Amino acid sequence: MYVLRKLFSSILIFFSCFWSLVALPQRVSAEPITAMPAYDFVNSVGLSTHFDWGPSPYGVQFNEVKAALNELGVRHIRQPVGNADAAARLRSLYTELGVKLIAVIDARTGSGSTQQLNPGGITALLNSAKNTINPNMITAIEGPNEWNRTQTLYGRTTWPQELRNYQAQLFQKVKADPVLRSKPVVAPSLADPMSPGQYSKLGNMEAWTDRANAHVYPNWLPFEQKFSQVLPYVRLAYPTQRSWATETAWHTAYNSGAQFIDKATRAKYIGRAVAHYATNPQLERAYYYQLVNDTANPAYNTNNKHMGLMTYDLQRNPVFYALRNTLAIMCDDPPVLASDDRPQPLRQPHGRPHRAVPEKQSCFLSADLAGTTRLLQGGTHRQRRSTDHGLCEPNDDALAPLSTDRARGRPDSGIYPKGILHAVSSFTYPVDDSLTIFELIPSNVQKMISSCSFRPV
Repeated sequence: MYVLRKLFSSILIFFSCFWSLVALPQRVSAEPITAMPAYDFVNSVGLSTHFDWGPSPYGVQFNEVKAALNELGVRHIRQPVGNADAAARLRSLYTELGVKLIAVIDARTGSGSTQQLNPGGITALLNSAKNTINPNMITAIEGPNEWNRTQTLYGRTTWPQELRNYQAQLFQKVKADPVLRSKPVVAPSLADPMSPGQYSKLGNMEAWTDRANAHVYPNWLPFEQKFSQVLPYVRLAYPTQRSWATETAWHTAYNSGAQFIDKATRAKYIGRAVAHYATNPQLERAYYYQLVNDTANPAYNTNNKHMGLMTYDLQRNPVFYALRNTLAIMCDDPPVLASDDRPQPLRQPHGRPHRAVPEKQSCFLSADLAGTTRLLQGGTHRQRRSTDHGLCEPNDDALAPLSTDRARGRPDSGIYPKGILHAVSSFTYPVDDSLTIFELIPSNVQKMISSCSFRPV
């Protein structure tokens, strides 16, 4: 276990109202840590979705899925624009929730073994992205999805040159378009990124991309461990560019014959993954696959039908609540203050049990820790009533001082504090392998915000 003491070192050069201390299951580092906006946690998370698949829950039960997305707090999605019906759904997500889209531009002809990449279709897809949805919704343009699978499936050995040619034309067309040229062009994704020769066959692609890309499926591993294994392969084609992970997930298909994890482990992994999305300098954003399982698979024998945050019949999996709770803690709408005191310069504690220090508007850390400290468990999946939103007040349902054993918590929600301490100079807490978040709240904060806009910045 770690002890946070009232010891301070060099002054951080910023003024804010709040620190959240994020404790990760990592060794303690003695190196200084620069504060980052807490909202970076929210903006680092996306979902790979299929609102372009009409027969799936994304289309048939669109209003229910949209409501779930609103509850979840994720505001970045990744998919093709699709047909007119799909574009209408995307417009609704943008207008009502502020959702941003990375548009996959994957023009193909044929099917199965006869399919071909079709550079001649790029212009039509880009025009659709501009004209059928609001261009302001588009946050980036992504190349084709896992074209290298055609070698595994059909023996196509010419895929690297085909993909290079397509990506070059896509990049040139985007940068020549006055509406789209400011959007970053994300590299095409590859399946099985650690298979021998996948990225190396492409050669250096950075002339035709602004961001690298990786599909990271960790199997039994935490995301942070798998991403560190995949990144050296990505660097063979994208040696310097910061990466996006436009698909990542764990599945629970225990009869698939593939490596799987149980639902409780997946819920624990997601909070740790979000912290890694926001704090790894090599990674800009990661998109979890997917929001809802698009097909029913009661036999649990198909892995990609059991990756969703929700089941096919829209039941929330534990991972849904774990992600929702983590984002709710990190969301950064203004608080209610008891006075108009200006924020003070913050001092950085020594011997921190955390790797990332996000700052929020909600409150500020005074040098003597004179306010309230709340311990929250972001990566938990306890359900709460749909009428309960946001964070509780700092003095709400105060618990006994935190001890060396596991702190007691509210049974109905993982975003309620596990423990609340007042005017402490030090405290000791047990460390497990979940994401743990400390909020240090000064006395002039009357209550935390009870809702959050979750609007991307």
